[in-house]
Amino acid sequence: MPPDAPAAGSATDWLRHARGDLALAGVGKTKKLLYEHLCFHAQQAAEKALKAILVHHGIRVPKSHDLDTTSWPSFLRA
Repeated sequence: MPPDAPAAGSATDWLRHARGDLALAGVGKTKKLLYEHLCFHAQQAAEKALKAILVHHGIRVPKSHDLDTTSWPSFLRA
């Protein structure tokens, strides 16, 4: 990791990874890429962005890939 990289697990770090996944999701369909690959990275970007919000608010990040927010604090639910 470069010396100026954000601390692992910080909100900034989660957003850095979310932006990377979003960039991959936006590459577009090619002969070698399936829509499933692009959708996977879009879902990963959303999950990592949500985890950045949790970390920013001092909430422990769930070790889950379930985006069900019913158990999240009310200020994070729509």
